[in-house]
Amino acid sequence: MPFLEEVGGTAPVLAVFMIFVLLCSWAAILGFQSSGQQMVFATQQLAAADFTRAVALAVEGELNETLRTSLIASMYEAGRGTENQERVEQRVRSKINERINIGWEYSNFREIFVPFVDENSLTIEWSPDGRICALSYLDAKFEHITGPTANGLKIHACPPQRFLRLKHVAELLANQVKFTENIENFEIQANENFMCEGLAVKISDNGGELLITVLDVFGAKGALVYAE
Repeated sequence: MPFLEEVGGTAPVLAVFMIFVLLCSWAAILGFQSSGQQMVFATQQLAAADFTRAVALAVEGELNETLRTSLIASMYEAGRGTENQERVEQRVRSKINERINIGWEYSNFREIFVPFVDENSLTIEWSPDGRICALSYLDAKFEHITGPTANGLKIHACPPQRFLRLKHVAELLANQVKFTENIENFEIQANENFMCEGLAVKISDNGGELLITVLDVFGAKGALVYAE
């Protein structure tokens, strides 16, 4: 019976083929699962990296604002107490370090580290007109629990002029008033020009000499300059 013998001979071949198909299918399933897991992991890492950068930028922005307000507050305090530039700089460093000392708490972070500033890491510059600017590069570290890490912060602030600004404006107006014929209009114009800075200008005749008074409307002491 040749036909039956032929059919019986194909059975082992068919069985081997089916096993091969099953193995290939299983391997494909494992491959797809592994690929899917890798894609999920990569997506999670990208999201963690974006979140880490966002947190670093948020801390940097907060420190920039803290530095700006520290500069302004320190100049006001120094202006009221007739303190010098060195004392202003000490106040600025102290205020920014007070905020750093509080620290930051964000979920899913293994470490958030921001070093304190000192006279070497925080550069403070004074311009002739009294403007004060500060810049610092901090060796900060933001490490997510899944691995992504952001390093370094740059904080910078250069708020509106104050402190020596009063003296500079008074001297500037003292030079300009010598070339005007209408003192009253000059005073009105000067107040309009410097109103946005919170400065008030008063020009008075003091025994034949013009006295320029520039006041800080927010409370700091004023500057008095004679127009020679």
